[in-house]
Amino acid sequence: MSTPCSSLNVPIRTRVFDRSSSLLGFVYETPCSKTNKDRYLVLYDNFTACYHSHSEFHLCLCQDFRRHLLNIDYKDLRLHYQHAFQNLNSSTQSKYPLNSIIRVKKYGAQYHNVRVVDIDCSIIKICFFERKSKTEIWIHSNSSIIEQLPSSIPSPASSEPQSPAKETTESYSDLSRLRKRKNDGNNKGMFNHCTSLLDDVFIFRC
Repeated sequence: MSTPCSSLNVPIRTRVFDRSSSLLGFVYETPCSKTNKDRYLVLYDNFTACYHSHSEFHLCLCQDFRRHLLNIDYKDLRLHYQHAFQNLNSSTQSKYPLNSIIRVKKYGAQYHNVRVVDIDCSIIKICFFERKSKTEIWIHSNSSIIEQLPSSIPSPASSEPQSPAKETTESYSDLSRLRKRKNDGNNKGMFNHCTSLLDDVFIFRC
């Protein structure tokens, strides 16, 4: 890979090693003059992303993608790669404008506030507000570590189904009628019993 070759095309999911950063990763985009300025996009095992030319990374001998995923002990990283390669057909352009504020999860369940300070095709450079070391990193704009906000929140009226509520109301009304009928029957029986007792007392006294 030391000499760029236009005919060479390293496929997506190829396992590569970047010597300058000592990081392993996978090829996510192949060179294209329209979408990424003829560069390879590599997603790395520390959740970062970077564009490279042919001469800037090394190919790993083993190219079994599934085996590499199984060898990754960190569950969040496995899910990160699975999410990335399941969404290969998504837009290659960033959906976050410059200087926008987003929330990013980094090594744990807690999200951090960051600002988008630079954009390069489908990757964005984010700046952390709360971190003191390495405050700026490049990530893919469709990365799984970005907090996804719900697109729409249903109104209370539309979120409640009408037919089950009507059915529930009817069942409650039917139950009330049955209880009333039973109570009326019990009261009527008690009234007849009390009347017969009064008649007996009246006859005894007479």
